[in-house]
Amino acid sequence: MPSRRKPISFDTTIRNPERIPQFISILSKFENQIIDDEVALKLEGEIIKYKIFEPTKETLGTYVREYHDKFNFIAEDQSKDASNRVLLYYNEWADSNPGEMNIEKIIYLLKNTITAHKDKGWNGRLGVKNTYTV
Repeated sequence: MPSRRKPISFDTTIRNPERIPQFISILSKFENQIIDDEVALKLEGEIIKYKIFEPTKETLGTYVREYHDKFNFIAEDQSKDASNRVLLYYNEWADSNPGEMNIEKIIYLLKNTITAHKDKGWNGRLGVKNTYTV
């Protein structure tokens, strides 16, 4: 049976047409990869790293230990200093030029903050029910 390809969409609009080539160049790094939790984190992280999409402090700079409203989320870092580390990394990202921030720090932010949003087929922040191919 041939593999089934499903389209994926992003819920944000690139308002500046000059960013479209950069967005496509980031997507091309993930061509033919199945989007699972790990790849989705890297893809989202790269988009944030290059500031094609710039999350607010409320969504990327605010530590969330647990969330159980629209979906269940438990932050990866449960240490006492996690909130301070999130704020430190967020401020470092906010003050950096596009492409400068260490991708591992951005992924750390993504694993310890949430957007209270859920799309069909995805369990909130990166909990994947389905896989998609870029």
